Amino acid sequence: MTQGHLLLGDLVRGAEVSADTIRYWSNLGFLQPVRDSANRRIFSQADLETAIRLARRTTPRLRDALHQMPPEETRP
Repeated sequence: MTQGHLLLGDLVRGAEVSADTIRYWSNLGFLQPVRDSANRRIFSQADLETAIRLARRTTPRLRDALHQMPPEETRP
């Protein structure tokens, strides 16, 4: 990780969410990565801070929602 240039894995570790979640938030426009010459997403420090805020808001809500669901609805 270079200062100001963060890869997907950096956001995954920093926000403690899955790569799919970071991609989803990016596709929704919450995060604004640019692409490098290898077509990798490059995130800013601001994106990391946004991802951390989103994780803090959504993770407890999802956990609460899952606890309220009947067990048969939480299994794949």
